[in-house]
This record gives sequence, C-alpha cells and structure tokens, in this order.
Amino acid sequence: MIENYCYKEKTNRIHCNMTIMTGKDDPKINSSDLIGWKKFAGANCNIFKLDGDHFFIQENIPAVIRVINQIFSLYAEK
Repeated sequence: MIENYCYKEKTNRIHCNMTIMTGKDDPKINSSDLIGWKKFAGANCNIFKLDGDHFFIQENIPAVIRVINQIFSLYAEK
C-alpha cells in the first residue's frame, strides 16, 4: 500500500485541535515530519515525544494514557 501512495497537497485544514504522539527513538520519524502536521491543523497542534520507538504505544502505555487524559481534561474544564 505505501509503495503506491502519492501525496497530493491539500489547501483545506482540519478545523480542530490536533495531538501528535511519537516515539523519541523512532528511526522513521524526524522533527520536521512532526512539525509538518501543523500545516494541516486549523487550531492548536500539540506534539508529544514519548519514550519508545515506532511501537511506543505498546512500549509506554502509561505515558500515552497520561497524554490522552491531559488533552481530555482541557475539554472537561470548559
């Protein structure tokens, strides 16, 4: 599937806040890739670099849960 993917530039933004999580030790992702997500966000775009590699979610479940709870708590306070 990835072999056939061809990115097409889009002008529309996603009109909501975005939360991006990645593993600090993921060899396939660099900081410019993460910052690139900000051009798609119509609102805030928060980036969290967590311990782990490409499979950081499985390697660091407590930290992922903390980020999710942190983001959701912002909306619960409103």
